[in-house]
Amino acid sequence: MKKQLFIIVFSLFYLLIPAQIIDQVEFSKPNSERILLQHENYIQLTEAQQSKILSGKLIEKISAKKYQLSKGEITQSQSFTKVVLYFDSIPTELQKEILYAEGLDCYWELWTPPSVNHPYGFIVAAMPVNKFENTISFDFIKKIDTAEHEAIPHNNNGNQSIGAPQVWTLGYDGSGVTVGVLDSGLDSYYKGSDLPSSYTAMDYWDYPNIDPDVENITSGHGTHVVGSVLGRGTLSTGHSHVNNGQGPFTGVAPGADLVFLKIGGDASSSASSAAEIAAMDAAVSIYNVDVLSMSYGGWNTFHDGSEAIEQKADWVYDQGVPFFISAGNSAAQGRHYSGTVNANSSTNFIQVNFADPGDADATLWFNLVWYDGLGTRNNLSLEYYDASFNKLNDVVQDQNPFESLRGTESRYSHYNFYIRQAGTYYLKVVNNSSNNQFFHIYDDWGSYTTFQNPDQDYTIGSPASADYAYAVGAYVSREMWTDVNGSSWYYSGNTLNGIANFSSRGPRVDGHQKPNITAPGHVVLSLRDTDVYTSISTSWIDNDGVAGGDANYYKMQGTSMACPMAAGAAALLLQKNPSLKPSQIYSAFTNNTNTTGLSSLPNSIFGYGRLDIYEAVTNTGGGGGGTEERVVIDEKFETTTFPPQGWTRIQLQAVNTWNAGNVVDYNFNTIDPTSTYSAICQWMAADQDEWLITPSFALASGDATIEFYSGYSTAWLSAATLKLHISTNGGSNWTKIWEAVNDGQSWGWRYQNVSITQYVNNSNIKLAWQYVGNDGDIVAIDNIKLTGFVTVTDIKEEDEKIPVDYSLSQNYPNPFNPSTKINYAIPASSKVNLVVYDVLGRTVKVLVNEFQNAGTYSIDFNAESLSSGVYFYRLTSGQFSETRKLLLLR
Repeated sequence: MKKQLFIIVFSLFYLLIPAQIIDQVEFSKPNSERILLQHENYIQLTEAQQSKILSGKLIEKISAKKYQLSKGEITQSQSFTKVVLYFDSIPTELQKEILYAEGLDCYWELWTPPSVNHPYGFIVAAMPVNKFENTISFDFIKKIDTAEHEAIPHNNNGNQSIGAPQVWTLGYDGSGVTVGVLDSGLDSYYKGSDLPSSYTAMDYWDYPNIDPDVENITSGHGTHVVGSVLGRGTLSTGHSHVNNGQGPFTGVAPGADLVFLKIGGDASSSASSAAEIAAMDAAVSIYNVDVLSMSYGGWNTFHDGSEAIEQKADWVYDQGVPFFISAGNSAAQGRHYSGTVNANSSTNFIQVNFADPGDADATLWFNLVWYDGLGTRNNLSLEYYDASFNKLNDVVQDQNPFESLRGTESRYSHYNFYIRQAGTYYLKVVNNSSNNQFFHIYDDWGSYTTFQNPDQDYTIGSPASADYAYAVGAYVSREMWTDVNGSSWYYSGNTLNGIANFSSRGPRVDGHQKPNITAPGHVVLSLRDTDVYTSISTSWIDNDGVAGGDANYYKMQGTSMACPMAAGAAALLLQKNPSLKPSQIYSAFTNNTNTTGLSSLPNSIFGYGRLDIYEAVTNTGGGGGGTEERVVIDEKFETTTFPPQGWTRIQLQAVNTWNAGNVVDYNFNTIDPTSTYSAICQWMAADQDEWLITPSFALASGDATIEFYSGYSTAWLSAATLKLHISTNGGSNWTKIWEAVNDGQSWGWRYQNVSITQYVNNSNIKLAWQYVGNDGDIVAIDNIKLTGFVTVTDIKEEDEKIPVDYSLSQNYPNPFNPSTKINYAIPASSKVNLVVYDVLGRTVKVLVNEFQNAGTYSIDFNAESLSSGVYFYRLTSGQFSETRKLLLLR
């Protein structure tokens, strides 16, 4: 007789992350540190100061620590908070000295530069709260945010479902590919059996403190995830139980190599955004991973891909590493609500149900979010009511809304008393602006609050919401399993191959497509952490399928389990063709999904469909016969020479035409994007029809997108429109692929992202922006970025004794103790300077300071006298200068 395991909402939550850590993660960890303050205890900001703040979450943290410091509840040394500092360019030595003098501990090694989609670069720093006002007063600090957002784990038919065994028969098991995993911890018990006999493992949870101990006695999440990526299945050889899948419990890429970086804390397994950023940086810069996987996330402030953790995820992609991140498990939690509030009005009552918190401290705490475009600044707020519809006055909210770098607004608020019993409450959204506005309300406390009529869409987690993170949702590939005692279990209410009800949905609040794909995430069987799951339960899985034997495997579910399957699949693809770029890997997955029973793809539930690695591998060419090189049109119009070389203007019936111009001169609502010049067309006559056309370019197979900012100086008028067209025959015929949406909002700059993947495999493509109208408006575009691929024949070059260019290689080994080797090359005789620095920019050792002939060189660096930590080495020769990072471990 099979036993039924019936799932209700509360018990489902326990399935999303390991039960042993549920109390600490959701109830104790983030919120035990939150305190309720009176209005007067919150720091008050001037308008100039507020313009630099990115999140009300930062104000909450600064205010709380200042209050605790004033009351003697914490010491000066405990009053540091980790922040993100934004700059418009790489910080100078003088700026570094200024921040050092203020008492900030800046992690310069985490510098992340600006990019097309992110106008500022950033670092992470530990800042004394009493230096907050001084820090934001510096002109070179453009924005500041908290680096203490909390992320939590997103908790074998799976392999069969995606076609992995078929790929193994083709000879691909991930061999030669290094997969990086960022997670809670890893059980070394399996080293040399179900895990590789040798792998790199480091703990980044308490960055900048780093150590090699990655065990975690609180959460077995990381061990399970690693097993799903590359578990060898050694301990389950001979397994044959039909309910648990035939064959051993191997990961998707059982031949891949491993770099494991711990980001989860020992007390609760939660991770700060500072730890995540540091681990992402190290995975790429120090450990040179080929694929990166992270099954962590949470709801941050803006939900639009603009925050530091998301910018760092995009940076990983820009370095040539595909990054797979779990979408999140928030769809069925009932913690998100959305709707529209009319101009100068308020919504009807929105019912909120509050569960009995028992002995825990809990209250109503929400993040009100709306996207209105850069500089528009609609003013929304929340009102709170009790069960009798009496307005609650003891509510604290952000002084004003805070705006993201992409035009999304956020306003945090909370009821300023702890709630001790279950009850019903109501909210109203108040709109004090002259525009109708679509809004979102996100619960910011966790677990106790649910909306009576929640919205499952827009629940994607961060940093899966990053532009170039490959967000992985979960579908149901298994409903049944048999535990170690021989009892069989199944979940009712699920549909095989349907979406897992917990899997977070897209899109982002700005409409960007999420998730990207789905993979098996329901009843996934992988390695059991022997330090954590020590008591036999229905989740224990027997090694060989015979009841009562060894049980080194464990049942979990969540998008956490889906994400590593996608990462393992990428390793299989890279083994076949190591030259693949991240966008080519993404395209191989996206273009070869299993879409059986699905329609209207992509959508907010499945993304582009279910992962099918067999189809992706068989439809992807191998390396060696040619490569696909990235083709980018990256035009910021930062010149008065307009149009740029190769571009054309067509003036049909207009008085004026596209010109280069400074956006400030035309009274735009904001000067973002920050480039000085933009393509501007000032419309002053009727029946205008103006075109701005790109040069021709070729696109091969793969993903292709066009990104740009469109700007309008006044409110959008219905008689006018801006369109984007594409031609596949050099401009003879045009097809409209995008048109500005007339939503009645006043307009500043708006970020646009348009897929042109369906037009690949064409060699004579052009794009054109067209304005049609008679509104006397001013229209602009800027920061155009087109990304695609064109096939280039391999060229075999003759060996040369003299280098053709400067180069500085990554030291090897890295990490090292105490010696490592640094290789470099110079193409001409010149003065060479090779110096090692610490993280404060102080010279540690001069390795080379002399004239050298053209050639390749190798230098040994012995760090016997130095302490463990991150260091940098810089090569300077002629006009060439490059810096790399090295890690000394004792």
